[in-house]
Amino acid sequence: YKKGESYMTLQIYLSITIPIIFLASTVFFYITYKLKEKEYESLLKMDIGLEEMVKVERKLDDFVKKNNLSYSSTLEDFSKILNIEAGNTEEGLTAQAYIEKDNESGKKIVMFKPGLSDIEKEFAFAHEIAHIINNDAIPASRPDAHNKDFIEQRADYTAAAILMPINEVSTFLKEKKYDSLSRKGRMAIVKDLCEKYNVTEVNALRRIREIQKLEKNSSIL
Repeated sequence: YKKGESYMTLQIYLSITIPIIFLASTVFFYITYKLKEKEYESLLKMDIGLEEMVKVERKLDDFVKKNNLSYSSTLEDFSKILNIEAGNTEEGLTAQAYIEKDNESGKKIVMFKPGLSDIEKEFAFAHEIAHIINNDAIPASRPDAHNKDFIEQRADYTAAAILMPINEVSTFLKEKKYDSLSRKGRMAIVKDLCEKYNVTEVNALRRIREIQKLEKNSSIL
């Protein structure tokens, strides 16, 4: 009788405990998912307003035309005109990158934080090029944080505009009918943009949102 009683007690224990564990696990994973989703959305949030976006696009367009460049020009093409080059990594650097002027040669050198991926380095280099195009004070950096001041936010936008030209990306999205695709289909397009322009998924998604906003609210395109 005691053996049967113990078995029944175990059954009751398991019938109560297992659902509680399952419910707790479900709640935990849901909360974790929502937190990650919120963090991801914060990364995709556009940093500057429509008016500033238009100003950057027009300024970049003027720079490209003035220097006989094209929207397919590489960062190397931009760097030659601006007398800037990518340097090495620098131990102890807290920002992703910073730019300073070499007093002897007059050339501007960009130093990088150790551990950056090639994609991160390329965007950071484009960010420093953006500082020069935007006539920002040198030395300048790309802070390794989300809450950047306006000048850094504008440089990030300009870097994305250099790497992912507005007309090219807009035409590509329309050809692929991006807006009418399923979420899976849109993510496949985002992946294509990442490979084409050597950027992260976050940068590609943000650029798409920026271009969509410009198309909807401005005559820049």
